[in-house]
Amino acid sequence: MSIKIYEGLRVQISDIGKFIKMFDKRCLDHLEKQTRELMAAVKPERVLESAEQAVGMRKDLTAEALLKSEDAQEYFRFMEVAKLYISAMKKNYNFCNPDSWFNAFVYNKHFYIVPGYPTGLRNPKFPKYVEEFGYWNNTDPPSGVSYKEW
Repeated sequence: MSIKIYEGLRVQISDIGKFIKMFDKRCLDHLEKQTRELMAAVKPERVLESAEQAVGMRKDLTAEALLKSEDAQEYFRFMEVAKLYISAMKKNYNFCNPDSWFNAFVYNKHFYIVPGYPTGLRNPKFPKYVEEFGYWNNTDPPSGVSYKEW
């Protein structure tokens, strides 16, 4: 049996700039979509609580008056989602982790890359210039091949 130990990618040195832009855009697009979905799920009472706590922002307005603006509602929904992200990271939950990263090292004419994606972004499709180069634990023979032959 073959088990994928980690995902790896291989990119020619000349294509690393394209890869970085594509990787960043893909992660950021995913995070924006995820954040928007979470913002839509924030309950109105949480938005109101958040607006009530923003005394310095409201000046002379009540929280209800401030929330008549759609921009203010979106801002306070976003603040509630940001609190959720921060709380999840403090507790080491892998839920809604927005971190994205990759480690890369050069060998010959390629960068060998181990990516780290934000929560929920899995098995993305890559352009042709990005080759899959993961590490597999190939200790068992393929079906139809005896241990002796293997």
